[in-house]
Amino acid sequence: MVKEDEYLLTNQEILGGIKAAIERGQTLKDAMMSFYQAGYKKEEIEDAAKAYLYLQRGTSEAEVFSKNQGIEKKEEEKQDEKKDVVSQKEKMYSKTETTRAPEMGGGATREMPKKIVQKVSSYSSQDKISKLRGKTVTVVLIIVLAVLMGILAMVFLFRSELINFINSLFG
Repeated sequence: MVKEDEYLLTNQEILGGIKAAIERGQTLKDAMMSFYQAGYKKEEIEDAAKAYLYLQRGTSEAEVFSKNQGIEKKEEEKQDEKKDVVSQKEKMYSKTETTRAPEMGGGATREMPKKIVQKVSSYSSQDKISKLRGKTVTVVLIIVLAVLMGILAMVFLFRSELINFINSLFG
């Protein structure tokens, strides 16, 4: 039972985040990718995205997340009765047309602003410079090693001539 509650809470968090991201102008795919990169499970993200799509079609959150069908039906009936009572009162007391608030998340009706990509840091250019610097150091060290090995080989091959040369310098 605890796992189900945690799962539902996580799904509701993801769903809220998806709603917020879409209201800011991101696509559903981008919002899902950001949750995936944040470490959420793929299945949980997909479930939340499906729930979001259901909500866009007009079903309520209770229908998406609740497992108890009887409670859902009772809640819907109560909501319908409340709506009927409210609409009857509006008709009785108001002769003017009722105004509707614009629906949130109706992406088709409003223009999406262009997504601004911010460059946080220039890791890629620093990475190229460090790779080039590393290769240069490696080449220089290999050349120095080859020269030192050549000198060592000359010492072993021409040992007697080297000893005679040093003796002639000092003696």
